[in-house]
Amino acid sequence: MPKRRTLKTIADEVIRESRSPLKAEEIIAKIQNRWRRKIAPDTLNDLRRGLEHHQYLIGVESNDYMPYPAVFRELGDFPLSLPLGKMELARRRFLPGHRLIPFISHDLNESDLVFFDPQGRELPKERQTFLIEDVIHYYQYAAGTHFPGDIQINEGAPGKSSITVSVWDLTDMFRDRPCRQGDHFLVRLLDYDNGVFQIQPYPQSQWREDRLRLRSLNVSLENELARLCEENPSFAEAGLEKQLLRGLLALDKTLLPLSAFNISEFLESLNHLALVGREGEGVRLAPMANTLPSQYLCEEAVRMPTGKTGSLKAIFEDLGLAVDAEEFNAILYTIMGSDDYKLESVFDLIFGGEGKLFYDKTQHNAFYTHLRELLFQVCEDLKEPESLLITRLRDNVVRTKLRLIGLLRFLEKNEVGLKDLPLEILEQIVDIDHYCTQTLRELAQRNPMPEITFLRDSRLTLKIIEPHIDKLEEDIYYRLDVY
Repeated sequence: MPKRRTLKTIADEVIRESRSPLKAEEIIAKIQNRWRRKIAPDTLNDLRRGLEHHQYLIGVESNDYMPYPAVFRELGDFPLSLPLGKMELARRRFLPGHRLIPFISHDLNESDLVFFDPQGRELPKERQTFLIEDVIHYYQYAAGTHFPGDIQINEGAPGKSSITVSVWDLTDMFRDRPCRQGDHFLVRLLDYDNGVFQIQPYPQSQWREDRLRLRSLNVSLENELARLCEENPSFAEAGLEKQLLRGLLALDKTLLPLSAFNISEFLESLNHLALVGREGEGVRLAPMANTLPSQYLCEEAVRMPTGKTGSLKAIFEDLGLAVDAEEFNAILYTIMGSDDYKLESVFDLIFGGEGKLFYDKTQHNAFYTHLRELLFQVCEDLKEPESLLITRLRDNVVRTKLRLIGLLRFLEKNEVGLKDLPLEILEQIVDIDHYCTQTLRELAQRNPMPEITFLRDSRLTLKIIEPHIDKLEEDIYYRLDVY
């Protein structure tokens, strides 16, 4: 039995079939013509408002829209530049991942894509299995539809957990056009709806000659996107793909034929915008000032310990420390498994190093009893292998958390309270602390292995946070007199 057609499906048909710019009323008229029944005024208004958020429609003016086919025709022969990875070179297999943004359709899985070499031969496609840590960076910014779901968790040896993805065989292309480390691919979109691309080698020597133009493209694109976010706040709520396409449309058309776009290089070069990821919303760009929490009231609570001794968790909660017991557990994994830290220095940082921390001698003794048990368990756990991906993530988050605690200790030493800080600084502290707390709690135990989507989102958020902690240190360590 055929599926019942709705106004939404008809609207999708009208938009997907359109090949030229349309005004809102033209779209509504076409929908009404196909519906052939009276549509309530409120429903029509809902349809108009929904055009701005349709996944295959880009608003170019207040009442003008461009369907994706018209967008790609306007952009012309504008390629993507994809760096050739070591693994791709060694295995002679191509993993597109997020690097095809913004030219990959929402309706397609990665396995649906088709690639042709410069001679017009279709690259053979196959499924291959890799260690998660070897390929996860290829999918760092991938939307849920395009993120691989075939994941095999090895509970006994988390470091050997694997993921199965679609890859394309480069053997014949490399035979005709040998590549080496440092080379790139140029990927051109041939058919958006069906996910058809052409791929060809882009030698490192040529890429170096073009790099200044590529950098100019990134700067110009960020400026356009920042302008669009400022002029239309709702633009900052659109998805990353739609934002990028709208920004590219706004660029000087003489710039595009001389350039190629690399999503990773662009995102890593951002100065005024930040990459924001929220659960259920995907990834998008927003002005740096808007990526932090909204305003709130903050008071420094008076700490009133009562002498609890039952567990490390109870003692940490009683003392109101800068970390909780789960965070502390994750921190121990890092400092005990690395030569970069001195245990005594980290303890001084976390606990204050004043010897007056505990409620009484009983709590002091109980703390060290529980601590000895935990240290023994950590040492035993460190003898077992762990995924390098997880270890690196934990280490980076611990480093960020300790940097934040160091800032708070510095403020405390200089008798600057949180209430004395500008709201912007305070929001950054809260934002970073919240991320570190949530992430370290997930990484407080070495087994079981966290969900792969958690690892992806945490790595992405860490990239967003790193510029904030750098700026915080600059503001607090070198501009403290302002406060």
